[in-house]
Amino acid sequence: MNFKVKLAKEKLNNFKKTFDKEILEFLKNEQPWSIIKWIYYYISMGGKRVRPFIVYETLKYYNLNPENFKYLLFALEIYHNSILILDDVQDNDELRRNKPSLWKIIGKPQAINVGFYGLLYSADLIDKLNLEKEKKEKILRTFDLITKKTVEGQFLDFYLEKSWKKMDKKSLLRTYLKMNILKTAYYLSLPVLVVLKIVDEKREKEIFKDFIYLGLLFQIMNDLEDLVERKSDIKRNLPTLPLIMFLDEEKDLNKAYEKINVKKLKRKINKLFKKIEKKLVFEPSKEILYLILAKTNEILEKLDRS
Repeated sequence: MNFKVKLAKEKLNNFKKTFDKEILEFLKNEQPWSIIKWIYYYISMGGKRVRPFIVYETLKYYNLNPENFKYLLFALEIYHNSILILDDVQDNDELRRNKPSLWKIIGKPQAINVGFYGLLYSADLIDKLNLEKEKKEKILRTFDLITKKTVEGQFLDFYLEKSWKKMDKKSLLRTYLKMNILKTAYYLSLPVLVVLKIVDEKREKEIFKDFIYLGLLFQIMNDLEDLVERKSDIKRNLPTLPLIMFLDEEKDLNKAYEKINVKKLKRKINKLFKKIEKKLVFEPSKEILYLILAKTNEILEKLDRS
C-alpha cells in the first residue's frame, strides 16, 4: 500500500499546484470584489483540494476531459470554503489553517453574509456548465441534499456537545457515527455524486457506500488533526473518536487526551484502513483512501512527538 499512497499523494500535489493558480486567477476577475475577496482569502490560505481532485479523477475515470468542467471544480471548492467560513463562526474557531478566521477580521454578521453568498455563488457557477438543463438541475438538487445533510450533522454536533456526558459509551459512539455520516460522509460524497449525475446515475447507491466508509476515515483524520493543532474539540467539550477510545468513567476529555496511546491508535487505524480497502467498489474511491491514509499517518507522527 505504501507505493499506492505515495503515488496518490504525488497526483494530488500536482493537481493542487495547477488548480490553486487557476481558481485564484478566476476569482480575481469576479464581482462584487468586496465579498469575493474574502472567499479568495480563505482559498488562498491553502487546503487539501480533495473535493475538486475527486471530481477531476472521476471525470478522467469516465474518459471525460476535466478542462470542460472547470466551473464544477471551482464551484465545489468555493462551496467547501463557504461552509468552512460558516463553520468557524458556529464553533468560535479563531484560526483556520493557522491564519485568522474570517469572523475575527470582519465580524460574525459579515462572515455569515460571505458564507451564504459563497453557497449561492457556487450554484451560479453550476448553471454556467455546458450541460443539458436537466443534468444541471440534478447537480443543483444534489448540492441541496448535501447541504441539508450537513446542517443535520452540525445540529447533531451541537446536541452532542451539550448532551454526551449523559450517554453511556455505546450510545455516545452510535451518536458520533450518525453525526459522521451526516456531516462528513455525505459531504465527502458530493464531488463524486455530481459527476455520476452527468455520466452514471445507476451506480450512485453502490458508490455512495464507499463514501460512508471514507467519511468515517476522513472524520477520524480531522479529529486527530484537531488534537495536534487547535484542540478546539476539547475546548468545546466535544468527544471525538480518538478521545472516546480513552475515556474513563470521569468522562474528562483532557484526561482522555493525556491517556492517548499513539501506538495503539496506529494499530487500530491501520487495521480499519485495510478492512475498508477491501470493501471499496469504485477505483477513484481507493485513491481517496490512500490520500486519507497518508495524511492520517503524518498526523499520527506529529501526535506521537507532541
